[in-house]
Amino acid sequence: MLFHKKLYVDEEISKHKRKTIKNLKYSKLMLGVYVITLSNNPNDELDIIPSYVLMQKIYKDMELIVVGIASDRDNALELLNRMTYDCLNETGNVSFKQYFN
Repeated sequence: MLFHKKLYVDEEISKHKRKTIKNLKYSKLMLGVYVITLSNNPNDELDIIPSYVLMQKIYKDMELIVVGIASDRDNALELLNRMTYDCLNETGNVSFKQYFN
């Protein structure tokens, strides 16, 4: 699991960002936390995944690039809105894979 240098976090996560990242890296259980990743599916741009799902073996073997961390699903959707706005302003389109690469 890699964390992008343009990592988006909500206010709650920003208070303990380092600890949250460490917990995600070491697959610690964090209920309510959601991560936004670049999708491995070529037809999709992003995935919103509850952090507890990342504890499954299939995710441990995947190269996930985390671009956002939120304290709950609603905040994950708000982060997604913010990312969309920033991406559109910077690139002129909504290609997140282009924006984050």
